[in-house]
Amino acid sequence: MRQKYKPWAEPYLIANKERMITSPSAVDNYSNYHQHILEIGMGKGDFLLRMAKVYEETYFVGVELNKTCGAIAMKKIIEENIPNVYFYIGNASNLEEVLPSKMKFDAIYLNFPDPWPKIRHHKRRLTSKRFLDIYKKILKPGGRVILKTDHLELFDDSVMTFEQEGFKILALERNYLISSGPMSNYEEKYMKIGKKMYKVEVSYD
Repeated sequence: MRQKYKPWAEPYLIANKERMITSPSAVDNYSNYHQHILEIGMGKGDFLLRMAKVYEETYFVGVELNKTCGAIAMKKIIEENIPNVYFYIGNASNLEEVLPSKMKFDAIYLNFPDPWPKIRHHKRRLTSKRFLDIYKKILKPGGRVILKTDHLELFDDSVMTFEQEGFKILALERNYLISSGPMSNYEEKYMKIGKKMYKVEVSYD
């Protein structure tokens, strides 16, 4: 469901620009952390919030195209005084332009991304080749990409593309029922109603 526009969202983002990643020079404290995790398509930020509470020594970056969702996520993080989460509000295809070249991630989470079911839109998928080429450049050696989805066609296509692009399959679940860590809202909801989900974890050296 598309998030309804909130007039306060953009002013809130501007007022909290110290949490925003807008250029490589705007990211100045990431080297204080040994672990770095990126979530692309963070929505309203619940997964990031839960992860940051558990892994306080990890630097998190949330990416979201929708400014209203981004502002809602940022507001949650700031109100709970979580210091280790930062935000890029924009298209993930521009990540290389806004991140420092030396900043690399241990893991990239893709939690229930838009499946873009029409064939002509497949290039927009976060697991399409153009995005995998970006992940290769911003992952640490052996860094992981974790995809969770309830869309079987997206899952099968993603697994195939991962393999074609040289990623190694570390784990693959076609009936994902038990989480070993913090969950996104979709994941929590689907587990409660018993909806079938799919998960694949890959690495790239």
